[in-house]
Amino acid sequence: ESRPQSFLRRVMAAHKLKPDQVEELRAVFQSFDEDDSGSIDASELRQVFQAQGQSMSQKEVEDLVREVDTDGNMTIEFDEFLSLIASNLKETNLHCEILEAFKERDMNHNGFVSKDECRQVLKALESPKQPLTDADIQSMMQEADVDSDGQVNYTAFVQHMMAA
Repeated sequence: ESRPQSFLRRVMAAHKLKPDQVEELRAVFQSFDEDDSGSIDASELRQVFQAQGQSMSQKEVEDLVREVDTDGNMTIEFDEFLSLIASNLKETNLHCEILEAFKERDMNHNGFVSKDECRQVLKALESPKQPLTDADIQSMMQEADVDSDGQVNYTAFVQHMMAA
């Protein structure tokens, strides 16, 4: 098995991608590979973000290319693109999972949970590898309870957590 094929299989396994998802992403990749070189350079990648309504400077795009460019040629091949997109999908899924956990505890469906309910969600979601201390939870909740009313707007809280 060739290096790109074995790498592709590892990426698929690591990000739990199905073959049909990979083929969809391949079509997206090919649509932005304007010169059919088999890779996307920084200017083509910038067009990808512009097509999604995201404005990025040339430097930001070049930094992103450097971050995911495993072979150091300043272009993104399909396997690198797949890894980049898959990690973003994984983050999106985590965001949805956390929001869902909060929604389950929002008994009156107003977008807020009490500090105690927030603590329960955080404890339920914590990683055994990185357990949260009471001080960690208290600090996060103080930041999230912007008007000090004992309620946490969980959508804003999750956005804050994901950005950190």
